Amino acid sequence: MNFEAGLYRFQVRADDGVRIYVDGQLILDEWHTGDGSIVYTTEQSLSGGSHRLEVHYYEHGGNALIQLGWQRIGDMPTATFTPTPTPSSMPTAQTTASSTPAITPPPTPTGTPVSTPEPTPTIITTSTATPTATISPTVTATMVPSPTTVPIETPTPTATPSPTATQPIVWINEIYVPDPQIQGEDEWVELYNADGGQVDLDGWVLQAGETLSHSLSIGSLLPPGAFVVLYGQQTGLSLEDAGGELRLIRPDATLADIVQYPPISPTHSYSRDSAGVWHTDWPPSPGEPNAPPSPTELPPASIVVVESQASMEKQAETARKTLVPKLK
Repeated sequence: MNFEAGLYRFQVRADDGVRIYVDGQLILDEWHTGDGSIVYTTEQSLSGGSHRLEVHYYEHGGNALIQLGWQRIGDMPTATFTPTPTPSSMPTAQTTASSTPAITPPPTPTGTPVSTPEPTPTIITTSTATPTATISPTVTATMVPSPTTVPIETPTPTATPSPTATQPIVWINEIYVPDPQIQGEDEWVELYNADGGQVDLDGWVLQAGETLSHSLSIGSLLPPGAFVVLYGQQTGLSLEDAGGELRLIRPDATLADIVQYPPISPTHSYSRDSAGVWHTDWPPSPGEPNAPPSPTELPPASIVVVESQASMEKQAETARKTLVPKLK
């Protein structure tokens, strides 16, 4: 999404929890239950150009609500650091203390400047004129309290999280899209936990389509070998009747599963079997293992035909027995 450079104010209401990310950075975290009456506000400076805006939302129960808006409230603040008090007082003390040990480590040649109090003004004049190459590294090394050296010393690489060795195995197991002409039927998506332990689905995202407008955040504990059915009326998730794409995303933004589903008949679901093969002609089974349809029985019409044919043969036999004596 394109933004004009400036300071922006983001406002959001949610029933229940909501998180906002800009370019992968969390700028608002209100991941808890709520009734949607509180407006959460945060401000963020954005440079001009395209930025990725993500909104994660979950519904705990009852009503579902999510409203997001933003406005540009000013130009980007220009941070100008003018360290006037620190450099004015520090150079005189620092040059007198660091000029002798930094230039010559042995204490013998620098004994005379330290013992005499007069070299203080003379060292200032010589440091700016004669030893320019040697004083510049000592000044940068000894000026530890200056604000420019603090970000350099912070170990930024250690703050990046290392990737987890194992990821919980949860996948999309079944998709059902009802007939839009039939009132009261609801679409749903079923997830299955194939992991050996309980999986916390807090922060997991189920996303339909390419945009984030139909994404929802899941918040529940899923035991091993268990199913969870997410209905559209509860989550607001919308599935396309003509088929589309469905993605399951972990809290660390890695992809757990992706399914390209075709147009589905209202009498069937899009079901995954134990081998991972998808079927379009299996009956819906929300919250249960998927299974193929049972063998169909003979229709009543065929039974009637068989009975009528047997009846005709019996009548023909009876007529033959009655007509034979008369002919004799």
